[in-house]
Amino acid sequence: YSEKNGIYFYTFTDVRTKGNNYKFLKNNINGNKIKSKFLFRKPDNIPAYYIDGSMNNILLPYMKNNKQHFVCYNSKGKEIYHIKSRVPNKTKNSSYYFYDFVSKGNKIYYIANYGANRKKDGETYYTHVISINKKTGKLLGNKKLDNGGIEPDKILIAGKKIYELTDKSLFVYSLSGQKLNEYILPEGEKTKSCVVSTAGTNIKQDFSFHNIFVKGKYIYYVNCDGIYRYDTGENSEFQLFYDAKNDKYFSDSSLVYGIREIYIVNDKEFYISFNNTYDYESDVPVVILKYLSNKWKAILRSNRDCEV
Repeated sequence: YSEKNGIYFYTFTDVRTKGNNYKFLKNNINGNKIKSKFLFRKPDNIPAYYIDGSMNNILLPYMKNNKQHFVCYNSKGKEIYHIKSRVPNKTKNSSYYFYDFVSKGNKIYYIANYGANRKKDGETYYTHVISINKKTGKLLGNKKLDNGGIEPDKILIAGKKIYELTDKSLFVYSLSGQKLNEYILPEGEKTKSCVVSTAGTNIKQDFSFHNIFVKGKYIYYVNCDGIYRYDTGENSEFQLFYDAKNDKYFSDSSLVYGIREIYIVNDKEFYISFNNTYDYESDVPVVILKYLSNKWKAILRSNRDCEV
């Protein structure tokens, strides 16, 4: 998120010293530097893989004992609330994929794909948008997203809408799960093939260059060609916002990275975080590149800059 004195993002890392625990950091990108502030540590018995941070609080979701948990901490690690909720119609021990979540007022909305019991069809898998009461965990709503059975690559919640990225289309829904629109994506490669070494063997691995970001009326979509932008106010087409044909991070197979997130500040400034799951298992991006429109110069920041 943005503030007057820079861009902020939260990270947590799995620390093996001083016992097994998570170390939580608040990171500030100001100018060409990243400064990290240590917040607190928590035992790693919380099976968390996602994090959502604001100016004051951190919200962690995780699945345990077949129930969805949400625990909220302040910046000093004090627990503000912890709720758990039954996942509606979930088959016990079925696979469960969590996409995104948001806290709004007295509700938490989250999106997950899992096996559900159906009397006619047996166990079937759907993507659901679920809302619960933030104080009690009581189920308030459950709606499966109707995209014709296409498997999503990414789903995010932005504002009051849900954006579901698939191979060829972007579906938009309300928070209640009503389909609002479908956008056809620009053509182009969505993965970068790299050779990685694991257990002494070189294997070919595809890294994703298929992502979205939403800000105001603009939808930003990234593939191997660069970043495209769609103006929903004009109901036009995706236009090339950043041409990556000369960007080595998009094309050089020796740079073993995939795109984790993009963040657009304005027409003159944006950021891309890349990660490599083979080298660094944490919520910290491996590198963050800052792009400026006057020269589109990329400035490398490694994960080591995020150490305290």
